[in-house]
Amino acid sequence: MLDRNYEKGKMVLNAIREDAEERMKKSLSALHAAFAKIRTGRAHPGILTGITVDYYGNEIPLDQVANISVEDARTLMISPWEKPMATSVAKSTSSTSMPSPTS
Repeated sequence: MLDRNYEKGKMVLNAIREDAEERMKKSLSALHAAFAKIRTGRAHPGILTGITVDYYGNEIPLDQVANISVEDARTLMISPWEKPMATSVAKSTSSTSMPSPTS
């Protein structure tokens, strides 16, 4: 009887541990994503993560339809892969609330 209760308790503890590990991994992933968006006074392509662009009727992440590069410390350059996408990219970036530059 004691062995059976011990095994049940062990299984319950393992399930709790696995659930906790999974939730901690998700928390760390969310924290990593938040850290990627922190402003450091320098331009970083991670600031644009989460911005989507209308691509022939579908919302697609910006980095899947354009190259994003750092031109200088305060400027990002977005180069759409297709010329007609330029207006859609401009509309998406202007309508999205991004962190304002600091002086």
